[in-house]
Amino acid sequence: MQTFTYRAFDLKGKQVKGTIDGDSERLARQRLRERKLTPVEIKPAREKRSLFSMQEKLSRNDTILMTRQLATLVGSGMPLADSLQLMAEQAENVAVKRLVTAVCSHVSEGKSLAQAFKNAPYSFPADYIATISAGEETGHLEEVLSRLADDVEMQGKAHQTLMMAMTYPILMLVVALTIIIFLLIYVVPQLTSAFSYLGESLPPLTRGLIAVSDWVQAYGAPLSIFLLLIIASFVLALRKPAYRMRWDTLLLKMPRLGYLITLANVAGWSRSLGMLLANGVPIMEAMKIALERVHNQAMHQSLIDASDRLREGDSLRVALLKAKYFPPFLVHMVSSGESSGTLDNMLIKVADYYEQRLKAVVDSTLKLFGPLLIIIMGGIVVMIAMAVLMPIMQINQVM
Repeated sequence: MQTFTYRAFDLKGKQVKGTIDGDSERLARQRLRERKLTPVEIKPAREKRSLFSMQEKLSRNDTILMTRQLATLVGSGMPLADSLQLMAEQAENVAVKRLVTAVCSHVSEGKSLAQAFKNAPYSFPADYIATISAGEETGHLEEVLSRLADDVEMQGKAHQTLMMAMTYPILMLVVALTIIIFLLIYVVPQLTSAFSYLGESLPPLTRGLIAVSDWVQAYGAPLSIFLLLIIASFVLALRKPAYRMRWDTLLLKMPRLGYLITLANVAGWSRSLGMLLANGVPIMEAMKIALERVHNQAMHQSLIDASDRLREGDSLRVALLKAKYFPPFLVHMVSSGESSGTLDNMLIKVADYYEQRLKAVVDSTLKLFGPLLIIIMGGIVVMIAMAVLMPIMQINQVM
């Protein structure tokens, strides 16, 4: 699917400019005529891409809304092409309109809905496309789309929870350090300069505060540049698979953070695998597709090893039991699902449990971290205040 810019005239003779998607210039002209437009000029649009740009992704909220709307229209008995055409006409969001228009064009040409999404101008996860393909093959597209919207929504909540757990403490620390540095660089020198004539008779706490303030003013800028260089080098190093594997393995060993990362990755993998199995995707193919939901490279490699054992004849329970980083509860539920023939349902229940557990752990951690940081900040501010007040009290005693 290619995007073209066009210049055309409508029925009233008014000139119209815009963009339109089509597999070729001829099809783009045909679509303009269907819109009662007379094309005058049409040419491929120039895409503005940076060096590091990748295929665009539709926002999670737009994906959920679009999937639910399509499920409703298909469930009402309306043909798929007509449903997509109606969605394109009523779409208020430019990104959604562009996507649905492209998908509708592919479906009208005889392609399946899964193929249409695969060739769309926005990228979608492999499990999203595979689930739609399975729904088309089984004839339960409406149910699959509804479940798929729920899946995207639950994945979004889990991702948001994990990001909150990682972002909130960092943001609080940055704010706290900014306040402390501001006090040391701008506030403390102005307050303590009035006591400089006291010299060595200043209280030890005040002398220490002045020394720290002088050090920050002298070496703060070079130290900041040095830290930025270290961070940039670290980010570049993580692009190499070997360093990324070591870093992700280290993250899993961290007391609290490692547990949160494990919960998020296991929840995403379990939900994706359960959804794919429930829609008839073969287990080996489902295992391969569900790997996209595992972002930690150490766990990702462990699941690849589990897939190899599964291919060699081991059960999923045994494969996960031999793998690292996967909690016993997951292995137990997989064993129960394999024994009862309800592996897909068990995996979705595991995902629900771990997503709830993730939210509970994040909430408790943030409730503990917030007051603790406030106490530490309060203690530092009290020390600075005491360092300023002690010379004043000393002068009063002398007088």
